[in-house]
Amino acid sequence: PDAFDIQWTEEASARFKRIPYFMQAMVKKSVEAKARERGVTSITPEFMEELRKARFGNDKPVFKF
Repeated sequence: PDAFDIQWTEEASARFKRIPYFMQAMVKKSVEAKARERGVTSITPEFMEELRKARFGNDKPVFKF
């Protein structure tokens, strides 16, 4: 899917807004790239959590993502 094909659910958008502003562009680019790799067209909190766990394991990042 192209970037414009990827939609963010309301819940995922709300979760995204909790990420520190200075990191948002990087996180959005990374999440959407992973979605395209996997053929995902809708970003959900569950998808974000899956990516978070793949990146951080059971450790939580400093901010609430």
